[in-house]
Amino acid sequence: MRLRHIEVFNAVMLTGSVSAAARLINVTQQAVSRILAHAELQLGFALFQRTRGRLVPTREAQILHPHFEQLFAQLGDVQRLAARLRQEERKDELRILTVFALSFEVLPRALRAFRIQYPGVAVTIDALHSPQIVAALVRQEADLGFVFTGVAHPCCAPLPLLAPLQAAPGRPR
Repeated sequence: MRLRHIEVFNAVMLTGSVSAAARLINVTQQAVSRILAHAELQLGFALFQRTRGRLVPTREAQILHPHFEQLFAQLGDVQRLAARLRQEERKDELRILTVFALSFEVLPRALRAFRIQYPGVAVTIDALHSPQIVAALVRQEADLGFVFTGVAHPCCAPLPLLAPLQAAPGRPR
């Protein structure tokens, strides 16, 4: 199947009709019918049964649909990444992701020291769970991520903590 076949199939699954699918993806009803027929011909089985003016998904279509939804989610990730790459990289912004435990005391103390040295840099911090942090780093939605456990992903390189954080005055290390 081609991406266009999948797009039409998904539109029909979402809307339940050729006319609504055509409006959704901004093509003619004839184009939707033709593309759907071509997809079914390529696959060698019907995706929909035509019943009283409605398209009812076949068993095969119901099995394929979750996989196509996953493809659309991945395509959305690619589109968001491309949009970020298209934007000019800001040199005055640091996007940090951290586990919740570090977001209350450790990271704010480190940021105070960072802001003294780099006052013009805008810093955003989001607290997430480790798998979410890794996924966001892979999608390049953040510049830096702090997790407790090692990361096993080829796109992420772990960096050791270079120097212990200084304890705040009157606080134990």
